[in-house]
Amino acid sequence: MRNKANRFLAGLVSAGMLMSMAGCSSSTASSSIDGTYTATNTGFGGDVTMTIVVKDGKITSASAEGDKETSGIGGNAISEFNDGSLGDLSGKDATGDLSIDSYSGATMTSTALKNDLKDISSQITGSSSTEKTAMTAGTYTETVYGNNYSKPFTVSVTLSADSIDDIQVTDIGGETEDIIQTAIDNLIPRIKESQSLAVDSISGATASSSGIKSAVSGAIDEAGGDSSQWYSTVEKKTDTVSIDDYDVVVVGLGAAGMSAYCSAAESGAAVIGIDTAAKVGGTSTNAGGPMAVNPTSEEVQPVEGTADYPVDTAELKSQWMADSGNDSKEECVDVMINDSGETLDWMININGVQFGKLATFMGNKYPVYASYDTSSGTTVTEMYEQALDNASKNNDKDKYMLEMTADKILTDEDGNITGVEAVGQDGTTYEIHAKSVILCTGGYGGSSELTEKYLGSSLHLVGMYQNDGTMIEDAMDNLNAASYNISTPGMAHVVRTTTDLRSTEVEPSHQKTLDAIASSTNVLLVDENGSRFCTGDEVTDITENAYKAGDNYYAIVDQDYMDNVKNNGLDQVYMMLNIQDGSLDRSSLMSQASGTTDTSAMPEGASMPEGSAMPDMSAAGSTDGAMPDFSSMSNSEYYLNTNEPITDLDKIISLGEDLGIVVEADSIEELQEKLGADNLSETITNYNSYAESGNDPEWNKSAENMTAISTTSTKYYAIKATEYCYSTTGGLDVNENIEVLDNDGNVISGLYACGTDSLGVLLGEEQGYIDYGGVAHGWCFTSGKLAGTNAAEYATKQN
Repeated sequence: MRNKANRFLAGLVSAGMLMSMAGCSSSTASSSIDGTYTATNTGFGGDVTMTIVVKDGKITSASAEGDKETSGIGGNAISEFNDGSLGDLSGKDATGDLSIDSYSGATMTSTALKNDLKDISSQITGSSSTEKTAMTAGTYTETVYGNNYSKPFTVSVTLSADSIDDIQVTDIGGETEDIIQTAIDNLIPRIKESQSLAVDSISGATASSSGIKSAVSGAIDEAGGDSSQWYSTVEKKTDTVSIDDYDVVVVGLGAAGMSAYCSAAESGAAVIGIDTAAKVGGTSTNAGGPMAVNPTSEEVQPVEGTADYPVDTAELKSQWMADSGNDSKEECVDVMINDSGETLDWMININGVQFGKLATFMGNKYPVYASYDTSSGTTVTEMYEQALDNASKNNDKDKYMLEMTADKILTDEDGNITGVEAVGQDGTTYEIHAKSVILCTGGYGGSSELTEKYLGSSLHLVGMYQNDGTMIEDAMDNLNAASYNISTPGMAHVVRTTTDLRSTEVEPSHQKTLDAIASSTNVLLVDENGSRFCTGDEVTDITENAYKAGDNYYAIVDQDYMDNVKNNGLDQVYMMLNIQDGSLDRSSLMSQASGTTDTSAMPEGASMPEGSAMPDMSAAGSTDGAMPDFSSMSNSEYYLNTNEPITDLDKIISLGEDLGIVVEADSIEELQEKLGADNLSETITNYNSYAESGNDPEWNKSAENMTAISTTSTKYYAIKATEYCYSTTGGLDVNENIEVLDNDGNVISGLYACGTDSLGVLLGEEQGYIDYGGVAHGWCFTSGKLAGTNAAEYATKQN
């Protein structure tokens, strides 16, 4: 026994020595990999960079940043990575199998984060193989989502064993044709040439680009490959090119930039225009049209006898000042009211842009809204291109360049404006020298950093993501430029769930069910704390005040409400939900000049805001105010109707829970706890008493729109929603000549800011955007025309 015991003890000692030696070896190996590691991959809007710190072989911190990722979507993915919600890496063995989850709704940002982590893992372990997993050759069809919030598009990808051979968009789905075409023309050749998905998305078609990349990635994986291996770095140029001797440089070629370019060129000045996007037009070519007060062009004149036409300009000005809380600049309001009509005439007669008859907008009084007329087959983008091309004939030097992003205003040693610095798509830096600069960059909605800074919350866009405020901030930081009402809430005409429900598991039109509930006037809406934030008798009241709720708000309903939707359908569908995906024509936003509120001719399921008049189809060729034939629209598989049972509602709720846009609870108290909304129970108690009495002393909501929340329901639901904005509305301070002012009230000579870069001068920070119909768009045209003329005149005087 003794010998056996000694042998056993000896074995333990030997094992202990081996373990000790192994421990020493591990410690030595661990210390050799300690350090800080970084990696960068292309996300949705730009670079996403991850930083990981390793100490004693363990990850001590992991963080990511991506200033160009979309606020509220890609920005949220980065935030959730940083707080560990996508997978906590802290404390993990740095040489182990490292992985994180994707963030729903942010595919490209999630992919960038995963590729960053993979690259860092390779750095740590020293494995840097570039060999790709072989694929099964063939053509693969992928259905993906782009910019349209409910309609996917289809991409066919042809692969060989080791290459991407062809990419074809075979069905554009709900994508805007001329926008996705820029991705087809520019992105696809670059992917094929570089054999990499790390190529930059096409500015102005970022979401469509994201969809195409997702399709190629999906095809690679379907073919047995590994899509994460197809993100090799695409090298950029480092050249600097000087472009000299221009009078005016226009930065941005949307409505404001196009107008400014044409106006400056008309004077004979040497003008150069640049735009980040691969096409002209910006957000403007997706908008309905501009506001114009009393133009004289015959083609836009409303039906004879139209009420309130011609517009009483004194009355309109008084109304405007009141609606902006007297916080707008009177001299700029005068410019808009007095010059916008003449500007529209100029757009029609000189620049060939086509518009329908003036009408009121979503129930407002004044017939000032001129929607684009594309009935001839010419798109709005093509109208802009034709206007720019014609204007360029005024001077041999005149030209405009695309995929060129300005990042700095140039000045000489005395502080005089001398042009801008810009970076081309291929990385080339351009120093464009001009005597005056006109900023028309579309606001700052594309920057999550700036929206958080000025608006206090994230911003979901339906406009262009490249409008990131870079030049606005440069003017403020380096030229002492003043802002004016820069914290004015964004321009919102629609609210939706914070993440879109995109699923083939439910009827196409039913993907919008939760959005419809969240924009209904007869449900309880509360902010993040569980308190009410608006009256909500009209959908426009909800859309224009959703920002007051914070990053998001909640629609609170009980099981009875959901059962009714499932069995009998929705009793309201806000028409903007169908306009957004093309199920309903955009001209439905316009009201008949006669002001009728008869909705009998509306397509089944279309819901007008309270007090709104019927749609006018003058932009589509009708000249007598007659109602159009909506039959083709109402039969669309993506058209969400009222009174149509939502038989797949259980699946919608389940998917919504997975996406985090539906929160379900067995009691009001549990729902309050899950939401972290401390005031919810009290709010429901008060709301129920108001519904029963028919009197709402807090918000004066109409009795017909208040339905009590059952206190004995088997289930309660909160639908998480937010506003979606076309753009921000505050910007730089300008005077009546559209010259930018500094913080002392002095003119910054040679610098102008148009459109949404200076829209705050027409608004009030407390009141927000004014919905007379096309106010922002009208300011783009009007301020652009004036700035172009004045910039050219200023430059001439410098010669």
